Amino acid sequence: MAESSVREVIVPAAHGAAIEVRAGEHLSIVDLEGAQVADFVAIRRDASQRALSPHQTRSTLRRWTLRVGDRLVDTQREPVFEIVRDDVGVHDLFFCACSPALYLQRFGLTDHRSCRVNLLEALAPYGIAEWQLPDPINVFMRTPPRPDGEFEFHPAPSRPGDRLVLRALTDVVAAVSSCPMDLSPINGGRITPLKLVAGAPAEGA
Repeated sequence: MAESSVREVIVPAAHGAAIEVRAGEHLSIVDLEGAQVADFVAIRRDASQRALSPHQTRSTLRRWTLRVGDRLVDTQREPVFEIVRDDVGVHDLFFCACSPALYLQRFGLTDHRSCRVNLLEALAPYGIAEWQLPDPINVFMRTPPRPDGEFEFHPAPSRPGDRLVLRALTDVVAAVSSCPMDLSPINGGRITPLKLVAGAPAEGA
């Protein structure tokens, strides 16, 4: 049936892309070449002021790690996705998207691609303004907090073809940025493309 057909979108290296996902469908975020962080946001189609929230998800789960079976919630703590497959098991629920301000203030750069701009570009056709852009869940990002309160920064442990698969619990538009951060080790020293796959569970998984 047309409404459950599989849709695929390539997220070019250092850029962003969006895909619509209907309730009951699966969304796969696929690392095509390995060691690539995917900044991931999702906004409800029936209420654009409500988005997937890493902070409310962390609070709801009462932990900062994700597991198969976990439900990811929105800003009103209502479930948006359920994790049905996770090849990596390492994701970040703390960091905001890298932005032009970050690259300017930390590195003195004025022309570097950023996840914030990538996500805004991907969501522009849906009328999402900058103030509406939520903080992301950073898929495959390995930046655990240390006992002293600081964060470690390691290359993403994902391998080519690894994926995170989510079952949508409501209609959303999802967007992903292939994180362009090449000034820290989180992307393994090179920026590579990702793939989004949405469709019926048997096909989208």
